[in-house]
Amino acid sequence: MFSRFSPILNHINQKDFQFVYEPSEDSFLLCEGIEKNINFIKEEIKPTICLEIGTGTGFVTCFVNKLFEENKVSCFYITTDINHKAAKIANETFKLNCVEPKETIITDLIEGFESRLKNSIDLLLFNPPYVPTDPSEKIGIDPLDQNSLLSSSWAGGKNGMEVTQIVLDKLDFLLSPNGCCFIVALEENQPEIIAKNLFFKGFRTAVVKKKEIEDEKLYILKIYRK
Repeated sequence: MFSRFSPILNHINQKDFQFVYEPSEDSFLLCEGIEKNINFIKEEIKPTICLEIGTGTGFVTCFVNKLFEENKVSCFYITTDINHKAAKIANETFKLNCVEPKETIITDLIEGFESRLKNSIDLLLFNPPYVPTDPSEKIGIDPLDQNSLLSSSWAGGKNGMEVTQIVLDKLDFLLSPNGCCFIVALEENQPEIIAKNLFFKGFRTAVVKKKEIEDEKLYILKIYRK
């Protein structure tokens, strides 16, 4: 992806991507979906706090920061990642691109500080581990397995929804009254069922971008209160 909002990533080498998710088509599509909705974000959400869960290299938050700066949107950024190697790289990305925060919180989703976020997140960004995997496969990070650092970024369990569903269930608690969530989903995640379930919880869901890449159909969902 080439955009004037794309962050500088020349501090990252190919060896790093053995352990950290490399920005790819899903990352780029998420950024495109956010950029497409900049007027909605600026005029309806008026964000002051943005949370990205699973920031990886920090690509998306840096992109959003540059997009917001051009559109005169002032925002405070919170980023988390379960992968300590990703957090280190993200922090370097933020420093190189002059983005706050300088420190990514190393945690599983928002564990440990969730109670402080009650109805305070104006913009939530999440490119989850959405790939369906066998229920017997471990999700998350195994301290004894270095390979799990990377697999934690894509292995999503049954229907690829095990991690995504945890975050969706927290939206009512996390989002501010005008808050909005942009999230990546795969066809196998059943976006229409996601939308139906969220509707009964008081949310509207719109597909703002979609793209077919080889055998995958990717969707960017915009989720906001009715």
